[in-house]
Amino acid sequence: MIFTFTLNPAIDKILKFNFPIKKRENNKIEEINYDVGGKATHVSIILSQLGVKNIAIGFLGSKNWAILKELLKSYGVSFFS
Repeated sequence: MIFTFTLNPAIDKILKFNFPIKKRENNKIEEINYDVGGKATHVSIILSQLGVKNIAIGFLGSKNWAILKELLKSYGVSFFS
């Protein structure tokens, strides 16, 4: 069993545009996606995809916990809640 520990796990916000962004213009966002950020959480994702038992541990405020929990579940990562 491998434990990965991230002091401050991140949630990356990915903005998608259908055209190149231009200065001084109203650039409209086409789509917003979220993804897991942080070295240890990325290691947990890779280990899970390789079939290695692991648990991700970290400190996260309650505001973004639901988003991170769903992202980790989508990658098949075990975590403490």
